[in-house]
Amino acid sequence: MGFSKRHERAGPSARLVVSVLLAGASASAMLAAAPAQAQTQTTTPTGAAAAAATADDRVSYAIAAQPLAEALTEYARQSGLSLLVPSARLQGLRAPALQGSFTRQGALDRLLSEAPFSGRINADGAIVLDQAVRLEGGADGDPSAPAEDEIIVTGTRLPGQGPSPVITLGRGEIAESGAANVSQLMATLPQNFGGGPNETTRTGDGANNLLAGSSINLRGLGADSTLVLINGRRISSTGTSNGLFVDVSAIPLSALDRVEVLTDGASAIYGSDAIGGVVNFILRDDFDGAETSARYGAAYDGAAAERGFSQVFGRAGAHARLFGVYDYSERDPLANAERDFAANSDLTRFGGSDFSLTAANPATVIDPVFAAAPRGQDGTALTAGDFILGEPNLHNNNEGQDLLGRQERQSLYLTGALKLGSVVELFGEARGADRSYRRNSGGATSFFMIVPSTHPGFVELAPGATSLVLQYNFIDDLGPVVSSGGNESVGLTGGLRADLGETWRTELTALYGRERGLFRIDNAVNSARLDEALGLIDDAPDFDPAIDGYFNPFGDGANTAASVLGFIRGWAETRYISEMEGFTVQADGEVFNLPAGPLRLAVGAEYRQETFGSRTIEFTSALSPTLRQSPDESRDVSAYFVEARVPLIAPEQNVFAAHRLELTLAGRREDTSNGGADTTPKLGLVWAPVEGLALRTAWGRSFKSPSLTETVAGSQAALVFPIADPASPSGVTTTLILQGTNPGLASETAETWTAGFSLRPPAWEGFGFELNWFRIDFADRIASPANPFTVLSEPLLYAPIIVRDPDDGLVQSYFDAPFFIPIGPTPPASEVGAIVDARLRNLSRSLVSGLDFDLSQRFAGFGGEFTASLSGSYLFTFEQAFSESGPTIDLVDTANNPIDLRLRATLGWRRENLSGAMAINHADDYRDSANNRSVDAWTSADFSFAYLFDTADVEARLNVRNLFNQDPPFLNNPIGVGYDPENADPVGRFVSFALTKTW
Repeated sequence: MGFSKRHERAGPSARLVVSVLLAGASASAMLAAAPAQAQTQTTTPTGAAAAAATADDRVSYAIAAQPLAEALTEYARQSGLSLLVPSARLQGLRAPALQGSFTRQGALDRLLSEAPFSGRINADGAIVLDQAVRLEGGADGDPSAPAEDEIIVTGTRLPGQGPSPVITLGRGEIAESGAANVSQLMATLPQNFGGGPNETTRTGDGANNLLAGSSINLRGLGADSTLVLINGRRISSTGTSNGLFVDVSAIPLSALDRVEVLTDGASAIYGSDAIGGVVNFILRDDFDGAETSARYGAAYDGAAAERGFSQVFGRAGAHARLFGVYDYSERDPLANAERDFAANSDLTRFGGSDFSLTAANPATVIDPVFAAAPRGQDGTALTAGDFILGEPNLHNNNEGQDLLGRQERQSLYLTGALKLGSVVELFGEARGADRSYRRNSGGATSFFMIVPSTHPGFVELAPGATSLVLQYNFIDDLGPVVSSGGNESVGLTGGLRADLGETWRTELTALYGRERGLFRIDNAVNSARLDEALGLIDDAPDFDPAIDGYFNPFGDGANTAASVLGFIRGWAETRYISEMEGFTVQADGEVFNLPAGPLRLAVGAEYRQETFGSRTIEFTSALSPTLRQSPDESRDVSAYFVEARVPLIAPEQNVFAAHRLELTLAGRREDTSNGGADTTPKLGLVWAPVEGLALRTAWGRSFKSPSLTETVAGSQAALVFPIADPASPSGVTTTLILQGTNPGLASETAETWTAGFSLRPPAWEGFGFELNWFRIDFADRIASPANPFTVLSEPLLYAPIIVRDPDDGLVQSYFDAPFFIPIGPTPPASEVGAIVDARLRNLSRSLVSGLDFDLSQRFAGFGGEFTASLSGSYLFTFEQAFSESGPTIDLVDTANNPIDLRLRATLGWRRENLSGAMAINHADDYRDSANNRSVDAWTSADFSFAYLFDTADVEARLNVRNLFNQDPPFLNNPIGVGYDPENADPVGRFVSFALTKTW
């Protein structure tokens, strides 16, 4: 028997076989089942002749660009192979021209490069087609047809596509995108919001991206609300104590076979996190031969240059396969100074505001007077008259900063399988990646530097003043603060698959994943040692400023001895580790036959354990390094699930206005030790009134368990503070403020709806149109107020976390708690007039709704074939409320939030060994609410051109992103750059060139 290609999904996945039948009896059976379908067939002797046919010797081919069925027939004839495939299965598909000398496998790969199949040659000299990318709808490309082949796609555990929409990016689209990494590739999807933990973001969750990783954020609901899979299986999260997410930068593009994006909730299938959608990275596994690639690219001005290399190898036989990829890439930094819109935090030249800092060099005095130290002097002979009263010094906050830091990554991926007899297969995968980065973050700042009267530079700016309070920037003294570190990723998977009779099969999978992260800062300021160098304290026995020298903040530039700067220079580093291990068992098959076909069922169970821990050594607040190690947090997750597909009407029943009708049902029960138990159902229906038109809808519930960093015990604080309160006669209320994590958190929950249709008329070759509506009602979201000291001033917004006139016993219990922090004398419990519970709580709610659409057409022209498409996403609403009772704000079309309309239009052309593609990306205009102005729409173009040198088996490819070098539209951004990092790219025109040699 030939070796069957397999694809994995979330949890254990079924064996996927699309076999070619050679015997006459099998051919007769196929003809009986589909008498109207013609057969594409060629034959050749087997045995020794077949063995010769599958050898690695090269064959000269001359095959014109034509429909795939005819091309495969001609290929089989010229190769001396056999082929038996229903012609209807290849309907509407075309093959590129093939001219030159190739190995048989290499030639087959090229003919199938644009098809949803991969191909191999078995030991009998027969061509076998395995489903690589599933077409929408049935296996023959008709969305209304039942799936004849046993194919599994993201969003279901059963063969065939479920009722939820799935977007697929194949290898051709990946190459033509010009992306150098997965993050750039996913940015081409209109459904993916650029905000969250990504390299260029600086606000919200992006501020917590200490490891400079890259996430996926479908619908803008948060990176932790998009489930990321590799080969259908969960992987370990990376991140810091401020948030965990899957770092997709560890996935090499050269290992990708395709990306499947499920734009629907899927907790009934996959469990926690699948709220905004699911992104499944399917890695290559059955390549036969070797492939070497080299790539170089740079922005139009030479900045952010990238270099990359990858080596692919593989062997695929009748009973075993082995595939491996090594991938290396590095990128130079992109400094703020290299982009005009980010070079200076004073944005008045663009019509914006000046966001420069008053923490400057020389210093700004804020007490006892407000004044600027004069420029152009060394700070050693100042008088009161030299200071400029009423004015600050301003510092360009972007000086010394990088928009993009340096990145270096190398990764290794290995996969293999061994067939034991005819029904059992062992498989295994191993992934490893090592990513490091280095980024300049501007100068360290001090907003409350105290200079005592004993300091030689002290000037009495007010009668009787004994100290000065300064704001200062250390960039001229210590250089920019340097952030560095990275992440090490390891993933191991192993298991077995077995056939259980004719229709049932099972899979047992064990997996392990580990992420080790490092975050380090250098050129920081050690505040304790700074106080020593200012003469404010005298705690360091080995340092005396009167002898060793004082730190001088009054001069322009660096005016302090290098030995003193070395004394105050601080650093800190934190190491993070996240691990996951578990197993999955699943079985699926046919239960019994209904009039419309077999009812299929999938059942299974999962278990995994997740852990997270961190350790910090800091040298920024004490005279010597301090170790702070948090205890490892862990949780156990167990689940069981079931999914059924019920055919109600089949095409062969000839029911009026019901070419096909199919019902799907799924349910999952998941118990999480730090989030309770969640039961999530999902229902779906597919109705095809006529051939070529399929209407579908799905409803389900999804959830996200609280992360380990949100429920960790011991990360809480309580303090008493008088805060502003309009409801108080005095305007102030003594308030007990609770902050930190919350071990009592429950899961976040969501209700999701999708509905849409697919149109692919059989008479309209190459045409396709899809439209899908979605609605996500996301409740019980974990949130806390941004500033607990202003909560009482907004009682309507924060009502759920305010307790007026609290019980004295409750207040006293917090006073007695180990996490209570006294600030001055603690008042009696009876004097506390309110409690503000600003700990993480299940409070917030989001409502997102909109439309996704995709229009495509293939047509002949200029001696080749064109492919045109237009895809987009339109948001109706993106509402958010802090609590169920609080006011609702619609964030769509506002700065740093999702935009209502995103489009991507592509036009590709292929002729023989030549191909090219152009893509237009459009982001609609939106509002800068804070400044009551509009942010312009942004349109950019990408270009790709490739040529295959047949004689050398070398492909040369030129890619240009942002072809016309369009700057991002101006946004008066308070972080001091003149654009929106969540919705635009600062790099500009980027040109790359790649060579790929097939061996």
